[in-house]
Amino acid sequence: MRRYFAKTRSYADIAVHRLRGESEGEAGSGRECKEEGKWEPTEQFQRKCRYVGEEEGAWGPKEQFAPLDQLRLEAVRREVIRCGASSVIDLGCGEGKLLELLLPIREIGKLCGMDVSVEALEKARKRISGREYSRQVKGYSGQGRRYSGDEGKPPGQARRLPELFQGSLLYQDSHICGFDAACAVEVMEHIMPEKLPIFEKVLFQKAAHPTIIVTTPNREYNARYHCAGGGMLRHEDHRFEWTREEFTAWIEKICGQYGYEAEVKGIGEMDERYGFPTQMGVFTKCR
Repeated sequence: MRRYFAKTRSYADIAVHRLRGESEGEAGSGRECKEEGKWEPTEQFQRKCRYVGEEEGAWGPKEQFAPLDQLRLEAVRREVIRCGASSVIDLGCGEGKLLELLLPIREIGKLCGMDVSVEALEKARKRISGREYSRQVKGYSGQGRRYSGDEGKPPGQARRLPELFQGSLLYQDSHICGFDAACAVEVMEHIMPEKLPIFEKVLFQKAAHPTIIVTTPNREYNARYHCAGGGMLRHEDHRFEWTREEFTAWIEKICGQYGYEAEVKGIGEMDERYGFPTQMGVFTKCR
């Protein structure tokens, strides 16, 4: 968070203390950047945060103690479990935080991650493999090893660590096809608006996974971070950010064009005026 507002330090302080639920006087001691935080075990995370309104997919503001990215990834994890997927691909996996969270789910037999950045894939490999295990990443050396939780199991029952590969959602790639569920978490806002139709065709027409989970920032909520007045986006690499109305209109277009049904959900601390900081679309392929 702080590096996003490097030239406007006070904005960073305000944004950070609001994510933490602190008072104004505590704004100077904000949490470190959310991307740099280390995941806690899911059990500890669930003890800290009470999930309210499960059908609506929203977290209650009074019980929210975790950074927004943890709330976001936990919400995506819940949707993956709910759809009953046995194979999942994280499109734009970055440093592998979602893969790390999905890895212990025994119902998922196949787990893959794709990212355009080789550097991010290397960080993801280190995150999910640990010091004792190594999973082959295209372009890197290493041998496939078992997940540590499966030690002692027969080879046929043991899971493999996630496969990682370099790729882009702006190109057709057979490697992303054939999964029960695909996740694109905070990915689409990094794509130039004029290239979104390519992203849509690759994901919803060519790959056409039974379940697709997409998250993106809610631009209206930026007012809570004091960056809406100047037309600022949350990240310097964001090419656009949508309002709730714009996101809903896009979802309706996708459903009509590619044969999906969808639910729109909110993640994070709800504001009566601006909604949720993150908006999520859960797409289910029509039969």
